[in-house]
Amino acid sequence: MCKGYNKLDFDLLTCVLYLSTLFLASVESSGNKKDMSYKCKTNKKTRQEKYTIVTAKVKHNGEYQCKSHSSDRSEAVRPAVSDELFSKPGISVYMWYLYEGDHMTITCDTKLSPHRETTELQFVFYRNGHNVQGFSLSNQYGVPSAQLEDSGNYTCEVQTPTGSVRKTSDSKNIQIK
Repeated sequence: MCKGYNKLDFDLLTCVLYLSTLFLASVESSGNKKDMSYKCKTNKKTRQEKYTIVTAKVKHNGEYQCKSHSSDRSEAVRPAVSDELFSKPGISVYMWYLYEGDHMTITCDTKLSPHRETTELQFVFYRNGHNVQGFSLSNQYGVPSAQLEDSGNYTCEVQTPTGSVRKTSDSKNIQIK
């Protein structure tokens, strides 16, 4: 028999197990569901059991090990599950100094969760709280010939197509000289 151990929430785990000295772990997702699977195998390849946490959550993060009746515990694995669909966005500008007439490109950077890399995000840009580019799939806002009035505090907002998850960047002051 092989047992899974989680130092944080042992009592919250439901499972399938694999007997062994070899311990494998993976986090898989399908749709909105994340499953963590752990496999323990004997060197003799006689019996395997699988330990699965269905719809894994952050509370399931911790240290997991395998142990059989005839072996020591395996090396610990520490899988990480994040509920975050994408990170807080940040504003960046291609050039250090911008002068009147320069092309200005502002980028709204965010990182999607590895399990949700195919999710489309929408981006919107604001200057001094006023919308300068409505929601689009582009994470860039461009001004072909920047003018003094393009100076100001810029923020961007990122959302899912349904608007169910929405995050706003910190403000970045951009001055045209």
